[in-house]
Amino acid sequence: MKTFTRIGTLTALVTSLVGLSIVGAGAASAEPAPNLSATTEIYAFGYSSDQAYVVDTQTGVGTPLPNQIGMGPGSSILGASINPVDGKLYFINSQPQNCQIWELDTQTGIGTDTEVVPNGTFPDSSSVVRDCTSMVFAPDGTLYMGIRSQPAANTYLVRVNFETGAMEEFWAMPNNAVMNFMVVSPQDGNFYMQTSHQLDDMYTWDPATGTFTDIAAGGNQTMYGAAFLPDGTIYANSWSGFVSVDFESLGSWTQIGNISNDDIGALVNGTNYWALPEAEPASTPSASAAALASTGAQGPAWGALSAGFALLGATVVLIGQRRRVAARAER
Repeated sequence: MKTFTRIGTLTALVTSLVGLSIVGAGAASAEPAPNLSATTEIYAFGYSSDQAYVVDTQTGVGTPLPNQIGMGPGSSILGASINPVDGKLYFINSQPQNCQIWELDTQTGIGTDTEVVPNGTFPDSSSVVRDCTSMVFAPDGTLYMGIRSQPAANTYLVRVNFETGAMEEFWAMPNNAVMNFMVVSPQDGNFYMQTSHQLDDMYTWDPATGTFTDIAAGGNQTMYGAAFLPDGTIYANSWSGFVSVDFESLGSWTQIGNISNDDIGALVNGTNYWALPEAEPASTPSASAAALASTGAQGPAWGALSAGFALLGATVVLIGQRRRVAARAER
């Protein structure tokens, strides 16, 4: 087991990895219990086509939303996440040395610029955002993003203030690898991510300690987005095509269908499993936890690894098998 610590104060790691099962212990926090019966909606984003799709998970076919997003030339989408605070779907509009957070209207397909732009100074003293490659909202509404600095070109997991865009806390990525995606599982409440380093390592991340744990080094095809379901099924995307995989063997692939002829840059579960009471989104986990505690909400501790969830026993479905190196050359 490999673990990596964060930049800043490190509390004791109280997790262990037995084989390839995730087993851990930690103090429960007052987080909302996920609504596991919510209807699942999977959305895919064209990498640079300015088009979003709703995906039929039985056939793998993506139906284009009625309108194009409206980002303009030179834009690409590299990550998306549902915000449990307002129930809206947000995505990264990435441009050279600039990334913006946009909102998608899932009924019309039209995007709106929220004018939230990650900003600030990195631990390496860089002050320019080179690019943003992933984003996820935690169950309490805290926003985390995978961001690279310029000119130092270091890669960080960053806590970003969703109101101001200020980069407030940094964790250096293992091996300085680019983060392909990051997602919170509704099954166990844990953070999962894949990086582009050495055959696409898979990690869990504990926000309480800042520790990355390598749970599957190599053997996976590259995934640029992922959607976890409460039953353990995982959907992920590469480019076009809908492929199911037996994650336990890391090699048994079954072609199901194709989303479209589009290159898919991000995939997201648009289901708001952690719908919160109406409140201002918290800028830090501690403030949010206190607010939730006052409501009496109970649920799994999303920051601590839960006992008994074996990632490699889950069903995994990959959207896409064809790769186009030129489109993601910097990865």
